[in-house]
Order: sequence, then structure tokens, then C-alpha cells
Amino acid sequence: MAESDESAAEETAMDTTTAAETPTSSEAAAESADGIAFSLGSRSISTGAALYTLLQQKQYYESVSSSYYSSEMTAEDWQEIQSDGNTLAQNLTRSVWDTLCDDLAAAGYADANGIVLTEQESSGAEQKAREEYAAIPETDRTLTGLQEPDWISQKQLEALYEKVKEQVSGSYQKEITDDEARTMRYYVFAVSLDGTDGVEGLPTQEEAERRMEEIFARADAGEDISAVAKEYGYNGMEDSLSVGVYDRDENAVRALTLAAGESMTFLSDEHTLCGIYCLDAQDAELTAQRKEQMQEEAREEYFRGLLDQWKAEAEICENIGRDAFSRIL
Repeated sequence: MAESDESAAEETAMDTTTAAETPTSSEAAAESADGIAFSLGSRSISTGAALYTLLQQKQYYESVSSSYYSSEMTAEDWQEIQSDGNTLAQNLTRSVWDTLCDDLAAAGYADANGIVLTEQESSGAEQKAREEYAAIPETDRTLTGLQEPDWISQKQLEALYEKVKEQVSGSYQKEITDDEARTMRYYVFAVSLDGTDGVEGLPTQEEAERRMEEIFARADAGEDISAVAKEYGYNGMEDSLSVGVYDRDENAVRALTLAAGESMTFLSDEHTLCGIYCLDAQDAELTAQRKEQMQEEAREEYFRGLLDQWKAEAEICENIGRDAFSRIL
């Protein structure tokens, strides 16, 4: 759904909604039970399904955030924390709104092109929906007004979306050369330097660089670099790096210039010196894996472009204002 002055106004309305204007849980349930949030032809998404989808995403975000920051998000955080010029609440609302319209746009394409779920696919989506609905806390059902038929319809719509995606983009192929997908394999280890807080007897940077050169020289002579590094008291690991993935990282760009057997050192911070030894400038297996990953990214981009086109052309009827989402956020 393209952004417009109207949608911007709706977001403003969401921001200025007061507690007195927000429906109670019982009012929300009554309003949502038979309500339609979005529709396209004979397809529709209920208000209950729309609000519960938003609630799911909100709960997921809060779970990840609390795990990462070791603190719980508050209701105020959703309205006060800014990202890309919007509040977190506005960004999440826009994301869920667009996702639901994606589902309808794909269904519209399916209806126009004779793509349907098989009986097995439809019943599988229904079974999944029933299992999920049974596990939803009663408080969440009441808050969103979600009914089991709503959720069954939504899961079947999502299954149809995936079928359309697979049929439309599954065979799409973009030519990708080995050079574009080149992935190097290397060994990396780090040395803590003199000045690290609370640790005594550490080498200076000059001493650490000298030790690294000794390790690299022994690796050049055919010794296993991981074993040699451990002999010096350093634990490292094998890793890989692909062209174009970290092209803003100066050290990654440098590493990608190494040939097999070449090495480099760099400071990752004030008191840590890192050493990289190139094991293979282009690992065949890793390059093949990267090429497939790039193909998948290309298919996603291709389908995304088609989906945006379908949404622009579809006459999706929006029967819900973004301010309605404020009861969740």
C-alpha cells in the first residue's frame, strides 16, 4: 500500500488518540467479531485477525528487545522511542499493515490466474490455525476480538501467498558469476595487548605483531595454523567472507585482497590486535553456497517488485484506520 497524505493523517490520528477514545477490551471484541479490516473482491481479512497479527509482532519485538537489552519495554517506549523519524508504534503499524495488504494482493493475483490451494493444503492451514488458536491466551483473544474462523481464514490466505510466491518466483534465475559470489576461507585469532584493564603481562603491539609473524611463517611452511596459534596461547577460528557483504568495513575489504597463504593484522580496538591468515581465496563449496543465497535474494527482490505492482493496481478496500491499532500499541 503506497504511503499518502491520507495515511499520514491516519497516523497523526493514531498519535493523538486519548485513553478515553480507545475502546475497552469488551467493546473491541464486540466491534471486531464480524468486522472486516481489509478486502479485495471476495477476499477479506477480519479486524480480529489484523489486530492479533499486530499483537503477535509486538510481543515478538518485545521478547527480542528484552533479551537483547536485558530490560522490559514499556508502553511509553512504543510511543517515545524514535526510528527513521517515526515512533516504534508507527513503524510496527506500517509494517503489519503492509504485510496484510501483501497477503490480499497475492490472493488477488491467485484468483486472476487460477492458483488455488489443494484440499490438503487448505486443510493443513486450517489444522495449523486451530492449533494456534487453541494456544492463544484468552486475554489476547478478548483484546483483539479474534475468532477461530478469522484465524483459519488468515492462515489459508497466508498459505495461498506462499504458493503464489513459489509459483511466480521459484523458477526465476539471475546470472551470478563465481567472482560475484567469491567467498574466501580464513583463520582469525586475536591477541590482547598491554594496557587491557585488569590483566598483567600482556605483550605490546610490537611484540604481538612479531609473534603473529612467527605464526604466519610457520603456517607458510605447512604447519596447521590453528595448532601453532594454540602453541602460542591463542585460540582462533576458521571463518569465511564473501565479496560485497561487508564492503563498508575497511578490514573486510583488505582481507578480500589476500591470496592463499597471505596474512594481515589489524587493531579491532585499542587493546586487541587481530591476525588473519587466508586459507583459500575462493573456497569452491562456500562460493556455491553464497551463489545460492544470492539467487534466493534475487528471487525475493523479484517477487517484492511484482507484489508492489500488484498492490498498486489492486483496489484493496481498507475498512480500518491506523488509529484502531492503537488499542494494541
